[in-house]
Parts: sequence; C-alpha cells; structure tokens
Amino acid sequence: MTQLEQSRVAKDGCAYPLEQFKKHYGDQWYLDHWNTALPLTTPKSNVARLAEMFGGANSATCASQSSDVTQLTDAAVNAPLSDLPLQGTNSSVIQPAARSGDVIQLTDMRQVDKKMGGKSACAKQRELRKCLLTHRIDSHRKYELDLTWDAWNWHSVVLSQPPDVQKLLIGPGIIKFSFKLLSGVIDSNWMKWDAGYRHVFEIERVDGSCFHLHFHPPGKYDTPVLINGAAAVNDSGDTQHVSKPVQRHSIDYTRDTLSKIESSLEIPAISKSETLMALSLMLEACTAQGDIVVDIAIDITDGQSFKWRRWMTDQVSVDLIGTGIVKVFVVRRSSGNAIQIACCRTDKTYTITTVPEHKKAKYCTSQPQSDWTQEPIFSSPWFIRYDWMIFREKLNMQDDMTWI
Repeated sequence: MTQLEQSRVAKDGCAYPLEQFKKHYGDQWYLDHWNTALPLTTPKSNVARLAEMFGGANSATCASQSSDVTQLTDAAVNAPLSDLPLQGTNSSVIQPAARSGDVIQLTDMRQVDKKMGGKSACAKQRELRKCLLTHRIDSHRKYELDLTWDAWNWHSVVLSQPPDVQKLLIGPGIIKFSFKLLSGVIDSNWMKWDAGYRHVFEIERVDGSCFHLHFHPPGKYDTPVLINGAAAVNDSGDTQHVSKPVQRHSIDYTRDTLSKIESSLEIPAISKSETLMALSLMLEACTAQGDIVVDIAIDITDGQSFKWRRWMTDQVSVDLIGTGIVKVFVVRRSSGNAIQIACCRTDKTYTITTVPEHKKAKYCTSQPQSDWTQEPIFSSPWFIRYDWMIFREKLNMQDDMTWI
C-alpha cells in the first residue's frame, strides 16, 4: 500500500493516516470518519491547478469592476490557490472563428525576438481601445477587433506568460484572438475618460471556451477569466442615431400565456452604484420622450438594456424568483423619486426592490404583492433595445480624450 493510499482527507481538508484519525476521533468513532473520508489522490500538475482556479468562476461571486480584482504579476501564477481571486463574465453571444478550420497550437506560434511584457500589452490594449472609441467614420463604432490574422504579433502576448499559463491559455488550440469592449461590463478606471467599457483580449479555443486577459500600466494583469463562450459585444453601428426608447400602451397580460423565463444568476455581479447609474440613465431617456410626471415602467425582461441576472446576484434570489419569473421591470412612480425593480412571477405575485442611492445603504425588497397583471404601471411599459452603456457613450463622445 502506497503512502497516498494510506492517507485520507479529513474535514479540515488535510490528509492524515489511519492512526491520526484514531487519535483524533477515538476508538468509538474513528472508523466511521475514516470510511466516509475521501482518499488522497495524486497531486495535480500546476496546469491542472490553474485550470481549476481560472475555470471556477461559475461558482464564485465576482467583482464587475477591474479595480475590485487583485492584480497579478507573471510570477503569481504559482501562488497558492487561496491567494488568487476569480472573476467571470457573461457569454450570451458566440462569435464565429476568423477562418474556419484553422487551429493554432503552441508549436504554431510565431517566434519573437522580444516577448511582449505586461506594460507593452497594456499599451496595445489602450491603443486598440482608442481606435474603437475615437477613430471612427460618421460616428460609426465597432466594439471588437479580430486580430487573429493581423500583422501585429499577438502570439507574443501568449508566449510572454510562464510555460504553464501558455499551455492553459492555448488549451486544445486557438481559433480566434480578438480585442473586445464588453457589453454591459463597466470598468471604474475608465468611467471618467469614456463610456467605461471593460476591455479584454479574448482567446477563443477550438472547444468554444474563451480566456480573457486584461492588463494594467505597471505590467500587472487580472486573473485570466475562463468563460464558456465568446463574450457579448454591442452591435456595430451609428451611435449618434440609436433608435429611441419606445412605449407600448394598454398591454393585456391576461390574454397571453406567459412562460417562466431563465433566471439563473450571472456574473460578474453589478454593484449598487452601477445599478443606480444604469437605471437612472434609462429612466432619463424615457422621460425625455414622454411625460415626466407620470409613473414609468421599463420592460427589461430580455436583458438587452440591463442585465438583471447579474444584478440579482447580490439579492436574496429565492425571495425574488419565488415560483418563477415571467417579467422584470424598472419602475419609478410619480409620487417619489425612488428607482425600483419589479420581479413578476408565474403565480401573478410580484416583489418591488428599491435601489439605494447611497453606497452603505442596502436593497429593500417588499413582501410579495398580488396580481401584477392588473397593475396600471405595467400595462404601458417602455422598451430599450440596446445596452444602457450606449447612453454613457453618447454623453462622453469626444474626439480628443486624455488617457490614464
């Protein structure tokens, strides 16, 4: 019997031999604990440890702003798992590979005389960001640049990482390397300079999974983020002439059979301050088109304008979801200035959650109320068919920007 087989993992997560179990639990109970304890397995390679660490974002509550994420140096990849935070992002839109059938492996990487360190990678990301947000024709903007076959040697970004991280990023093979401004994901470091989109290099692999890399001026970078599919970006187009919010009147919800919608929580979580900013801009856009003194509801069920599943991450989701959600609205009544989110359920009950105006204040959710289908405020909702950050983009449009 090997040393590994002679030890088992106790409740504290550490492995002990049978004698230690007996000494700790006593003659009467040690065999019960020994028989239920997991056997100690062969230690995992560093690549496997990194894969688990970077891929565990689905089970973690994560920050939505880069300033909330611990920044790592290249040497930090070998640090203990507990020292490395996780971050995730949405993956609702899958982009096609640049050239179908072409898979780039480690052996295919273009060799470079000088590897691209974190400072150079950060400078390149800022250059590409400025290109997307300011170098435009007739106010048309793009939110993604496909660099897979670009003259710029992005291979140097991957090759500058430690060998274990290189293998992890490439995985089964790379089919696309792009630069993206993520839809609905804000970066507080950029909010005072432009719309505040979080930017990343996205490495898409042949199995559909992707890694995100975000670099900072000192050369550090955030923990690589693993997601199941390519991240969503806004549609390219003329941001000067985005379609205005529209209002539908006298909707009779009792005539339609409303189905329960998917309400799985998503990450990264949206902070309270970001929620208040987003919903305020959306309400302002609607009141500019209508009467400012009436009750207003915005139907956000489709998650296009505001990703409420990321907002719900910070809520007591069981209290909000109940029997299942069929509609979600942003609400502001004429009798007060409070911004609220209404979650309407299959059993016709609904809850109202008030968004706090101050950082230290908490969300306040009402007790379930009856029959949302009969509430007048929900019968004439507004609809916004694009990401709320477009409003910030329009406010921050300027040809000459000073960069951090």
